[in-house]
Amino acid sequence: MNSKLLTVLAAALLAVSFDAALVAQASSWQERVFPTERNQHAMAYDSQRDRTVMFGGYSGGGTSGTGGTSGTSGTLGDTWEWDGTSWTQVATTGPSARYRHAMAYDSQRGVTVLCGGYSSNTYRGDTWEWDGNTWTQVATTGPSARRYHAMAYDSQRGVIVLFGGWDGSNLFGDTWEWDGTAWTQRATTGPSARERHAMAYDSARGVTGMFGGYISIGDTWEWDGSTWTQVATTGPSARFWHAMAYDSQRGVTVLFGGRNSNHNYLGDTQEWDGSAWT
Repeated sequence: MNSKLLTVLAAALLAVSFDAALVAQASSWQERVFPTERNQHAMAYDSQRDRTVMFGGYSGGGTSGTGGTSGTSGTLGDTWEWDGTSWTQVATTGPSARYRHAMAYDSQRGVTVLCGGYSSNTYRGDTWEWDGNTWTQVATTGPSARRYHAMAYDSQRGVIVLFGGWDGSNLFGDTWEWDGTAWTQRATTGPSARERHAMAYDSARGVTGMFGGYISIGDTWEWDGSTWTQVATTGPSARFWHAMAYDSQRGVTVLFGGRNSNHNYLGDTQEWDGSAWT
């Protein structure tokens, strides 16, 4: 066999190998599924199943992946989970579609708790729990219907703490706790009535911290299960629609962003160590 023919045969074999590799690679492609664009939704981290749970929100009908949500416009009622690599739509039934609700994860009972929210000109006051498979409505009594409230899970006492919110006419300054069976109103005094504030639980010190609120509130409070104590009046500038989370490794609560009374967006990062903001 002459060298020219060998060259042609080698090239043909290489082409076949390359095509086979492409086919094998193509067969390994997986379609990415992800939620439609949204805002004013809620999320909580399920530490037992290592999943971040997201429910609801409001969409203007932007882009999305597959899963039946592409281009969806309006109030959403879908449940998604993020495992660190990909999103999975895990439910389309459960709580009615809503936004401006609050969620927190109960690590003792292994459920994500959702309360309140707003949709179709209706304020919601129902309470639901997600166990990783099914949503169950667990209460229709407790805090009055509201939106823009905040919740945090007190792991030492095994209760979810809820504070504040708005029902379209009234600002709330009440404190409620959910123990997995019933809501109990724990206080009507403490921080001033407010909405669009943020809360986070400090597991080292055993207190639920709260900062800010609409429209120009800049105070810091802590709830120990019995009493609210104002612990700072200086620190981050007054703001609302910010977010807070507790860093258990370093023992600090981290705050980022928000909007001020002029509705300007803020981009600063602050930390609370139990004594001072930095």
